[in-house]
Amino acid sequence: MLLSDLTRRLKDRYLLYRYIRPFVARNHQRSINPENTICLFCQPRSGSAWFSEIVASIPHSGIIDEPLWRGAYGRSDQMPRPYDQKLQEIDQLNFYFNQPIPEHELWPEAYNMFESLLQVRQPNRYLYEEMDLYHLSQYQTFVFKFNKANLLFHWLRKNFDMKSLVLLRHPCATIASQINGRFYDQARPIENCITPEFRHSEYFEKYADIWKSIKTHEEYLAFIWSVNTTEVMDHPDRNRSYLIISYEGLLTAFDHEIDRIFKYLERPVPDEIEKMYQKVSPTAQLSSKELIQSGQQLVAWRERLSQSTIDNILRVVNSFGIKYYDKNPVPSFDQIYAESDLPK
Repeated sequence: MLLSDLTRRLKDRYLLYRYIRPFVARNHQRSINPENTICLFCQPRSGSAWFSEIVASIPHSGIIDEPLWRGAYGRSDQMPRPYDQKLQEIDQLNFYFNQPIPEHELWPEAYNMFESLLQVRQPNRYLYEEMDLYHLSQYQTFVFKFNKANLLFHWLRKNFDMKSLVLLRHPCATIASQINGRFYDQARPIENCITPEFRHSEYFEKYADIWKSIKTHEEYLAFIWSVNTTEVMDHPDRNRSYLIISYEGLLTAFDHEIDRIFKYLERPVPDEIEKMYQKVSPTAQLSSKELIQSGQQLVAWRERLSQSTIDNILRVVNSFGIKYYDKNPVPSFDQIYAESDLPK
């Protein structure tokens, strides 16, 4: 073991026992309610870090970062690696990358894990990386940033009382960012295998006809994007008990979207929110930072992706019946939002 690795592990262990364990021990009776629990449902590379910072600008708020982390997407026939997790229960429950749980499912072990998570009782060092570990007692509201929880979203809402915000971003923009990153190189389709076997893997069987047409890297990522988007968009509670937010809407009508977000959260708009418009996400790559600062982030994917790649992505998206995204960088807002919420 390298000296640097040993030093890091010793520091992590010190922080865990000195600050995190005493903090979570005090949360045993913490209630889960809309005043102290806000859950964000996003997809990887969709602007989730920036979005979570916007919501966490609420005073005395802290971000619980990607609690369902299972590593980067691999081949479609592979389960996540056992050591790619922040919560031990995730591996014990054999969660997939995007684990489905039907809305009315009874799964006591999963319920217990999420109850412990939402009560902030999980003593994992890496859940609290976005928080000031030396002053954990200052946090009153917790913003849970989920990047791979859309397929259990309705089950989670049914079982726990919380505020829920869903972030959507253009599939071409999302996938361009994924391809440009280092975590998605191994995301490849395997013929005749949508997923390996795990609890509720049958969820994906309804998309078997679409899966048969998936051949390329970008088509596989578009399939994942579409499954996750369909789950949150095709529900009667959309824009009622939970709110859909468009990343493109935030870029083009920032003040309007901010008003929607904080009206739904029943909170005043924080004073520092204007600083967030051009704030660069800590996870943004160098090229993305330059585009954000130049105002070109909305159309960047057109330069990053070839025309054939764009066509492949949109073909898969359209096969799911998703018509509100096309080659236009801005979605059809009237198909995403309630009429009263349309950007002005």
